[in-house]
Amino acid sequence: MSGIHIALEGPDGCGKSTIVEQVHKGLQVSLFPWAGFQTVRHPGSTPLGVHLRKLIKHSDQIDPAITIDPLTRQILYMADISAFVNQILMPALQKQEVVVSDRNSFISSIVYGAVDDIPLNEIERLTTVIPFPKLDKLYILRCPWEERKKRLSSKGLENDIYDSRGNAFQVAVEQAYEDLLTASPAQAALVGQFVRLQDVVYIDSSVEPRIAATQIVNDILEMLNLKK
Repeated sequence: MSGIHIALEGPDGCGKSTIVEQVHKGLQVSLFPWAGFQTVRHPGSTPLGVHLRKLIKHSDQIDPAITIDPLTRQILYMADISAFVNQILMPALQKQEVVVSDRNSFISSIVYGAVDDIPLNEIERLTTVIPFPKLDKLYILRCPWEERKKRLSSKGLENDIYDSRGNAFQVAVEQAYEDLLTASPAQAALVGQFVRLQDVVYIDSSVEPRIAATQIVNDILEMLNLKK
């Protein structure tokens, strides 16, 4: 039996971090002590990723002169996921653990690359450098921008590079997630390199986070039973 790797994706404010936290609590109850698991985020799951996260999202705090164009930003995300695969993911899967990711940099790069008009073949060239076992499930969280905006403002978080790009950008990201599998056959094929298309699941995350988390935990338990 091999381990399980799932990822939650969606635009900022859709509830990824909250649901991952709820999934973590659910797995503590359901899996401990007979199966190991960990929850991670991209970027930021490795020491390198922590610094890359700050560089990407808050470069002005490091040096106001730093400018990061969209393609360079995606290259930095690839450095993060390379470290994640080698240092966390592969060792965990070899130990038959469950890994739950808050974002997957490959999928995020496809979405944000589309919004930033980076040619798909450029994103594909970046992704081919890093061997990556397919996700067992990819959950895309759906939540309208108006609701997400309320959530983000209520948390009082410090604005990052994405927050500064305004409403039109946020709506475009939301639509890009909706179009992830339908924008073009080439994009669907690229997504298919990282997860089987039938294993991409859309979830309404505008409701109570516990509902989405319960569905994900139940899916994980079912996958574990199938892998026995």
